[in-house]
Amino acid sequence: MGVMLPAILMAPHTSIFIWSWFSYMNPHRNTWSFAKTLPLLDAVAAFTMVAWLTSKERKLPPAHPIVAVLLFFFLWTLVTTVFATNQDLAWDRLLIFFKIILFTFFTMIFITTPQRLRYLIYIIIVCLALYSLRGGIFTILNGGKYIVFGPSKSFLSDNIQLALAFITVVPLCFWAYKHGEHFIVRMLGGSIGALTLISVLGSHSRGALVALVGMGAWMIIIGRRWVAGPLLALAVLGGATILMPESWFERMNTIDEFEEDESANTRLRMWKYTLNATNASPVLGHGFVYIFNKTLAGKYMPGGGKIFVAHSNYFDTLGEHGYVGLFLYLLLFSCAFVTTSEIRKLTKKVEGYEWALDLAQMLQFSLVGFALGGAFLSLSIFDLYYHVVAMVMMLHYMVAKELAPEQKHVVLNQFKLRSGSTAVPAE
Repeated sequence: MGVMLPAILMAPHTSIFIWSWFSYMNPHRNTWSFAKTLPLLDAVAAFTMVAWLTSKERKLPPAHPIVAVLLFFFLWTLVTTVFATNQDLAWDRLLIFFKIILFTFFTMIFITTPQRLRYLIYIIIVCLALYSLRGGIFTILNGGKYIVFGPSKSFLSDNIQLALAFITVVPLCFWAYKHGEHFIVRMLGGSIGALTLISVLGSHSRGALVALVGMGAWMIIIGRRWVAGPLLALAVLGGATILMPESWFERMNTIDEFEEDESANTRLRMWKYTLNATNASPVLGHGFVYIFNKTLAGKYMPGGGKIFVAHSNYFDTLGEHGYVGLFLYLLLFSCAFVTTSEIRKLTKKVEGYEWALDLAQMLQFSLVGFALGGAFLSLSIFDLYYHVVAMVMMLHYMVAKELAPEQKHVVLNQFKLRSGSTAVPAE
């Protein structure tokens, strides 16, 4: 920290790398005593604010629909928090979300070059690799008998949460394998990707398996240039399942027997509870962490019983921020998804932009994987998802800044030609 914090003041964009390191690797969670709870992220945030104010870097993110939707969504969560059922817990949760959104905007401000974007991707991969390599090797050595967990007291502590992070980062590993600047980077990207897939199996998460299969199917259908990657991934998964114990197969087989599965029934009951509670306050919802309010549970929980989390990003957002909040949450995903398609159109036949074309495709796959996995897991304010959204926006900004003038020139010439001019459309 003594080296990193001054580096932020000298080069503000390094704050995004340092924040990512602490957010995804959680190195302080692997220490002991007082070091385990040091507010290191707060120190990074404070130095970043100073660097942002004093540096010559731009002060605002580029104008983009993603930026507008993200801002509106955060402001709406602020409104719902004012009227939240659990005031103390809701404000604490909002503070966490504020930090995530703040650094999402800082990412949009500082990550303005392809090289910075590339380094950010490498850092995210390496940070999660600490757990995917350990988890993959652990799964192989123990024959999948035990469950892979993440660092304690973090967003990745639960096995399902960790699996969702792995699914989101696997496409980025594929991209690093193809477009890494050095042979070592490419080999590390491929190796980390393979062991990350095995770690997903080691999480024993049925939702993660469904998301992984769904993302792989989308890769094969849409990413024709990447068919070899998903097929290789399926081969790795197929080979890895040989190691898994009978209990793993028994758990996965309950996916198509959800009517008789206690965990699936719990999800359905919590979703029903969320719908009942939201319909009582459809616009504002009930604010962050409403779900554990005993008064609400007594009124709207079908059949009573123990309270669990919502088990879905969408139901979680719906119950906390109402139908307006869910609309904004889905709109943010839609804007990011459509933007990846726009990037692909811009770069599809442009020499020298293959890296951007493929990165847009991989970011789209990450979005799809997170969206599918998020249907069964409450992790709606996970910073990795918002980082992916920020990378999509900045990639579009970089590409459009270089290629949009040429395309505008083409359109202008075509207009003149239709108007009777002798201008020839640009190639």
